Amino acid sequence: MLSKLPVRSILLILLFSLAWPVMANTGRVLLMDGEVSVNGKSMSKSHVVKPGDQITTGPNGMVNIVMSDKSVIDLQPNTSFKLERFKFNMAEPKKSSAIMNLLSGTFSYISGLVGRTNHKNAVIKIGKATAGIRGSLVQFGFDGTQTVDVNVSLGVLNMAFPNGQTLTLNQGQAGQVNTLTGEFNGKSIAPSDALIAARALAKNDPDAGAIFSRLSDAEKAMALLILLRNQDHFPGSSIANLLTAMGTIKAAWPGAVDLMATIIQLAAPADKVNDLLS
Repeated sequence: MLSKLPVRSILLILLFSLAWPVMANTGRVLLMDGEVSVNGKSMSKSHVVKPGDQITTGPNGMVNIVMSDKSVIDLQPNTSFKLERFKFNMAEPKKSSAIMNLLSGTFSYISGLVGRTNHKNAVIKIGKATAGIRGSLVQFGFDGTQTVDVNVSLGVLNMAFPNGQTLTLNQGQAGQVNTLTGEFNGKSIAPSDALIAARALAKNDPDAGAIFSRLSDAEKAMALLILLRNQDHFPGSSIANLLTAMGTIKAAWPGAVDLMATIIQLAAPADKVNDLLS
């Protein structure tokens, strides 16, 4: 669907494919806007995200990062996040591990190969609680003290607490969790606009293009990332349907061919990259 790529896109794809093996334990900034800092200094879009980095967004800041295992870290305004550990073994993904720490703010995570092959080794710290994700898309909103808002959009979330209690939240469950006791108060949380668009695209809904076109560029990128990383959670996940969805996105997002090619190269399942870029 992206057969007429400009030379710049082709060069970008070649650059990413050559550099990735060298940067197996790192991540790349896909989108960034507003005030964003890393380790106390202003962050550039060219920054290579690595273990030990603490990223902070200001009132108007956001950053979207794709890690080398194809997981996605999305930080919204007024968020503080630390990548404590990230070790990706491309040859043996089950030996990989990641430890992330949401210090405060709003964080969305799409799991990659680390979480999908050995979910016990993909851990998110939230206050005194720890969370392990089995597949897919989860959003957290943490006040930095004791309460976290959780929305399990796709997959399953397992949480453990300092008092020995555990909590399992399944796809579609959302609510507030006490990070000390594990007390859960379920509530209805509307799915994000990006997820709504991804679902419409996945089933080739006739209104998918219109739904997608109403999103901001950051939301469009997130919708594409959700679609690429969660084909197993959507009905009709054949390559033919995915190619049709790519055509819909391209028509609704003119001028974003370069960015689409980059997202596909970084986030699509390895066995579908060539088809999507052909």
